[in-house]
Amino acid sequence: MRDKEVIALKGKVFIYYSNKGLVFRYPTGIDPKLQNQPENQKIIQSLVKKQRDIVYHYRLENGNNPPRDYIKMKMRNEMLPNNSTLQDYIKEFMTFKQNEVKHGNIKQQSLIEYKNLQSSLTAFEKASKKYFQLIEVTEDMVNKLKLHLIKKGLNNNTIKKRLKSFKIFLNFCESRKYLKLNFDYSRIKIKTYDPTIVTLTDDEFQKLKAWEPGKYQRVKDLFLFGCMTSLRYSDILSLREHHIMNDQIVKQSEKTDIQQIIPLTKLSREILERYNYKLQFFTTQSYNRLLKKMGQESSLFDAEVVLVEQRGNQKLETRKKKWKCLESHTARRTFITRSITKGIPLNVIMGITGHTRIETLTRYMDKYTPTNGYRELLEE
Repeated sequence: MRDKEVIALKGKVFIYYSNKGLVFRYPTGIDPKLQNQPENQKIIQSLVKKQRDIVYHYRLENGNNPPRDYIKMKMRNEMLPNNSTLQDYIKEFMTFKQNEVKHGNIKQQSLIEYKNLQSSLTAFEKASKKYFQLIEVTEDMVNKLKLHLIKKGLNNNTIKKRLKSFKIFLNFCESRKYLKLNFDYSRIKIKTYDPTIVTLTDDEFQKLKAWEPGKYQRVKDLFLFGCMTSLRYSDILSLREHHIMNDQIVKQSEKTDIQQIIPLTKLSREILERYNYKLQFFTTQSYNRLLKKMGQESSLFDAEVVLVEQRGNQKLETRKKKWKCLESHTARRTFITRSITKGIPLNVIMGITGHTRIETLTRYMDKYTPTNGYRELLEE
């Protein structure tokens, strides 16, 4: 590289340009002591090349060297400010998404996914023993992130969510001209799979109804209510008396904004009335923890289930007692499987659950055989 194209000043490396006594220093964020590391050399060379290209094309058009302010404008508009780390941009992105939640533009669940991404990137940097900059987001870097997530034990479906969230973050950076991706992100692939459906059998459901819960009364009622209505836990928490019309729950899903019309059974109405139509007892995390404790202490869910998941190219099978797999969404799955086995038509199930794609339910159809118990289900 030419003299003075790269300088060290105040503990940082800068890309340097001057014209007619006016100086522009572009910060790389690199410590001079680490300047000769291969990855840092790659960053520096990339920035020098960018500046040379700007100077070269200006000379072709104007016959002389560009003024300092022109270089300053072009470098800042077309490259990222390299004195900031990837984590700095993630924090800005998270603040933006938090405001979107406040204004109702995205759902809280999306924010949770972005927080998971932030945690994964922090762990990746710790494992890599370095802080990344945006200019280092290459196809190779993203593939290394994917391998890191596999090594951390995440299954492929979860990794796909992380990579999708990462692409949304990169789109945000591109929209603000912090970054220009120089590779096709769609080439970053991971094979997804259909996860094991963990659900209550009809016998387990009936035994749970008859079980004396003691200190788990509210946990049992919440779980049974979910099994009979198909409502996601977020929708149960926001349910109020005005959502009840003509012995039906009529409510828009918190997650999808799709209206669900759900017939109330005798027991589901009793549960609502018992708590004055307010079922806000536990956070999702607390509820999931209590479900497992209830399942263990009740001894109703000691049957083993085989869980199949994909991690990278490896297919894994593990055996667990069913109570260890209980979570809030198990209730929604139980509603679907019981509805199918009772012979409720798929279009009716979709109207209740709020599903818009029949493909989502077909994997249940492959495992559960319909019978003629529709009336029985509605009269519980």
